Amino acid sequence: MEKRYGAAAQTIAEACPDSLGVQEAHVGWRLALDLLLPEYDGVGLYREDKTITGESSAIYYLRDKYEVTDNGDFWISETPDKPSYSWDSSTYRICTWAVLRSKETGFEYAHINTHLDHKGSIAREKGVEMVLEKAKEFTDAGTPVVCTGDFNFKEEGSLYTKLISGVLYDTKYKASYTMSGNTFHGYTDDPVNDSKTIDYVLCSGDVSPLTYKIVTKQYDGRLPSDHFALYSDVMFD
Repeated sequence: MEKRYGAAAQTIAEACPDSLGVQEAHVGWRLALDLLLPEYDGVGLYREDKTITGESSAIYYLRDKYEVTDNGDFWISETPDKPSYSWDSSTYRICTWAVLRSKETGFEYAHINTHLDHKGSIAREKGVEMVLEKAKEFTDAGTPVVCTGDFNFKEEGSLYTKLISGVLYDTKYKASYTMSGNTFHGYTDDPVNDSKTIDYVLCSGDVSPLTYKIVTKQYDGRLPSDHFALYSDVMFD
């Protein structure tokens, strides 16, 4: 795992997004990204005890360009304010959000990032509802939203339809420049099988996506993750 720290940091540095969401980021990953990407700051609690235990779904942002005006975390559970899991979830699952303000213009947008359960279908459905509810809070207040995550369900099915039928939509199908292919590859040689698309970059209706890319580049023969990174350029209306 530690051997992939550099490849992951290079992937981020070359894309240089204003903000990004990570999943399965334990304390070692967070410390490595802090060290290797000094141009970014990050926010997000750890899902098992808030402080250092378990994974996180942290959000990173360019520190010289943005400041965080508000941020928080909630657990995908019936007690979202504390480390917990409910329904048929296999483990703790968390969602992190941050409101980012441009230091130059004062413009604000919200970034939501999550990782839904890989086993519990009810937990995934409840997770979608919770993410959409949070996104609607922002859009009702006039704040545009980007949402990233490993949702652990495919494009075919009712949960994907539910995810993109309200306040959010998939940048893959709205961007002028787009592409198709796996997001999860599991270190196999089948990168073009759409049946393994389970990660999404979503936006609210007041955001116009320009590009959607699946980043398949290797570094010294090493892939940064068992999922391909996704990248989207967007324009705020």
